[in-house]
Amino acid sequence: MAPLRAVETRRAFARSTATGISTLVDDHGRVRRSLGLFRDGYLLDRLPLRRDLTPYVRFGDWPVYICLALCLALLGRAGVLAFGRAGGTEPLQSTAG
Repeated sequence: MAPLRAVETRRAFARSTATGISTLVDDHGRVRRSLGLFRDGYLLDRLPLRRDLTPYVRFGDWPVYICLALCLALLGRAGVLAFGRAGGTEPLQSTAG
């Protein structure tokens, strides 16, 4: 999950844990250095510092919420057009006969 977050935000980071796997991840999601499970030690590497903002860092989850609301609105409108405003359907009249 750590490399995914690094790519998503285009930020390098150091993940330090007391009992887990400590890692240094660059801004492209590559694990640069890592300590195994329950290993004592330290990690040393150069990680890039960035100042620019990715779209996800700038806007967060708002584009997803807007797309969801738009899809729900379109589905709701399609349902109203297909079934009428009363919510039910009229019986079909046969033209043959």
